[in-house]
Amino acid sequence: MWQLLPNLLVYFGTLGLIVTAFGLGPAVAAHDQNVELHRIGVRATAEVVSVRKQHHHSRHSSWDEWIPTTQQTVDGWSSTTELERYSSRDEDAFHRGQRFAVLVDPGDRDSVVPASNAARDRKTRVLHRSVGVAIGTVVFLGVGVPVVVHRRRHDPKLRRRREKAARQKARARATREKARRG
Repeated sequence: MWQLLPNLLVYFGTLGLIVTAFGLGPAVAAHDQNVELHRIGVRATAEVVSVRKQHHHSRHSSWDEWIPTTQQTVDGWSSTTELERYSSRDEDAFHRGQRFAVLVDPGDRDSVVPASNAARDRKTRVLHRSVGVAIGTVVFLGVGVPVVVHRRRHDPKLRRRREKAARQKARARATREKARRG
């Protein structure tokens, strides 16, 4: 069992690396956008003009996500924005005609986030989860890789195989040299 543990750490670390590569960047971007708009955003009321259903499936499961498109007016300018980062797996979370408070970037009217603390907290949780996966990845790989490398260098079976391969290579070289001198 203990022989398998370093390999498992490397496998889980590699899996975590893949998850981190695809998840950490978007999580940071969504969190930063939310924090920035809570600082500088103009408060407005948005109305859901449509809800798009997106189906996802993986090897082990499938799920649906509902993504709202909102229309909001700030300083007489109306904009329509799809809030993909704030989608929900709950079919009843958004419906056409629904109104809620949003924050709009005055410099980029397409940059919109829900004004609720719940949406802000959700993005913070996603970021913390992504950072946790990244830290776990570093720990798993930091422990697993050195142990696997050390074991491979000092494993008696592997050492005998390397020595046997070196002897065969030396014999083949000597045979070629003998044939060349011939």
